[in-house]
Amino acid sequence: MRIYRRSTLCGVSRGLQKQAAIDNCPEMVNNVIKRFPSLSCRIAIVVLSAIAVQAKCEQLNIAPTGKTAAVVANNSTVFAGTNTGAYRSTDNGTSWEQINSRFTWCIAVRGSDVVASTPTDVMLSTDNGVTWKAIASPFPVYTVTALALIDTNIFAGTLQDGVFRSTYHGTSWTPVDSGLVDFQYLIVALTASGTKLFACTASGLCLSTDMGNSWSTLAGTGISPSQLVNCVTVNGSTIFVGTHGGMLRSTDSGTSWQDDNYGITNDPSGNRASIISVAVSHSYTFAGTSDGVFLSTDNGGIWTAASVGLPDPRDVWSVAANDSTVFAGTENGVYVSTNNGTSWRSTITGIAGEREISPVGFGLEQNYPNPFNPSTTIRYGLPHKSAVQLSVCNTLGQQVALLQNGEQEAGYHEAKFKGSHLGSGVYFYRIQAGSFVQTRKLLLLR
Repeated sequence: MRIYRRSTLCGVSRGLQKQAAIDNCPEMVNNVIKRFPSLSCRIAIVVLSAIAVQAKCEQLNIAPTGKTAAVVANNSTVFAGTNTGAYRSTDNGTSWEQINSRFTWCIAVRGSDVVASTPTDVMLSTDNGVTWKAIASPFPVYTVTALALIDTNIFAGTLQDGVFRSTYHGTSWTPVDSGLVDFQYLIVALTASGTKLFACTASGLCLSTDMGNSWSTLAGTGISPSQLVNCVTVNGSTIFVGTHGGMLRSTDSGTSWQDDNYGITNDPSGNRASIISVAVSHSYTFAGTSDGVFLSTDNGGIWTAASVGLPDPRDVWSVAANDSTVFAGTENGVYVSTNNGTSWRSTITGIAGEREISPVGFGLEQNYPNPFNPSTTIRYGLPHKSAVQLSVCNTLGQQVALLQNGEQEAGYHEAKFKGSHLGSGVYFYRIQAGSFVQTRKLLLLR
């Protein structure tokens, strides 16, 4: 049984973007919980998290001077997806050019093909990011949480509708989710390794060996088929799986698993550091975590801290590597290390167009990080001075926080939402600025 699919929850069929339906989601969620009371404790798992990583194709979260959502290394070309747009560097991060001015959540690269998602489009480049075109899709593009490429096939993981495959560079799309169940329709990350496709979901790690036509859930000693998986990276017969509870590793292509966190310290909250991304370069393995970067030189057996020069907060949303040059996507932009993580420096000074781009219309962006614990950032744009009310409510429609209530100048604004006093679950944040109203969902995992 498919639970919490968009067609059920919000009254929206595949391929339809109905903002009015989304604005009514709090009531819809409540109705789903009433209909399936046994699911009320698990409904919280079903919300966006797009922090996917693989050795050559990673996903991050970045802005020139802020959050980095996606960083991808493709030889000397590096792509960065940020909350103010997407950027490209052709000289290994020394200088950057801006590709677009929209929040770019996911990026995937294979050869000269690059695919990226924004709140309004899935974009494709077949010339290593020089030119771009929008790809028509049957699903709401703002639900895309992950992207991957195998040959000319594009795979898109979504918030609630599983995985879609497009052949021949976006000519057509087909849902490929046979074998996915319940909360596995929430795709957190996709990673391609040869002809294998891994899907990190809200309920385990899934594998397809037939281009997504069928899926199986990896289970066995050391890995749970019901846990939220952040990322997966494959290096030969070794598979690294990042979770909110640390690192899992298999050295036999997924037959057996070990909890390999020796040397990875607790994050500032006192919990085991969450593994958000992993990158491999030769004999060096880098893990981006909620407490900075950690390095292993023995294929994940022992880890040491490698965060000298990284800013606070220490969350590293993505890592990518080109030989001895390593990139880290942080809360404060992209940082680069040219000595395998021994030290780091900011690349902000090399990014062209650091200016803040004025919004042409009202907009409410997806919060980041998501899922989050205990705090997350909400960003929104105002084309002119407006009276703004930004609030957060639970699934019953009860307000739990008022983040902004008053006039603000034109431009982009950010609000921090702290959920330390709240329980795990789905929440909704809503902005009203004049006649403009928009609602989005966020997920608190304690």
